Amino acid sequence: MFANIQPEYMWAYFNETVVFAYRKPERTDMCITFWNTKINERSVKYMKSLCNIKACGDYCVLVSKLIEPDITKDTWIIQLCNAIGCPVDSKQICIEPKYVAMNSTHVIIASDDVVYYWQYRSAHSKVQSLEQERKKKSGKENAFHIEELPNANGIYDRENW
Repeated sequence: MFANIQPEYMWAYFNETVVFAYRKPERTDMCITFWNTKINERSVKYMKSLCNIKACGDYCVLVSKLIEPDITKDTWIIQLCNAIGCPVDSKQICIEPKYVAMNSTHVIIASDDVVYYWQYRSAHSKVQSLEQERKKKSGKENAFHIEELPNANGIYDRENW
């Protein structure tokens, strides 16, 4: 219910950049501007059904609802962007994003009864060995019901959630 209501404007600040979204009267989608305040450069992109913006460190996340006629399940897209608005990574979830938070390594999204987390960046900035790189994704992206203990070895599967 909350995610279906689009605010008229949103903003966040990261990496000397203000990212702000607003609705233009002549358009149905949101205009998202990335404004680097140090060098006074702007880049603009448009996104339908944008419902949240959060930022931390070098990145921001744009959360929007996927509107596709052939999709029967509600789906939201989490898009990790850099300071000029270029998508760096993205995830699709079927958990309604009523609450969104972000720090330098994780994005946390919660509905009324489910918590989703995504480790978008390694907590350690050291170069990882090949063995560490080959590790499976367990613990990097997962979801759990608030009345259950999270499974640290689980992997979020949007189709089966």
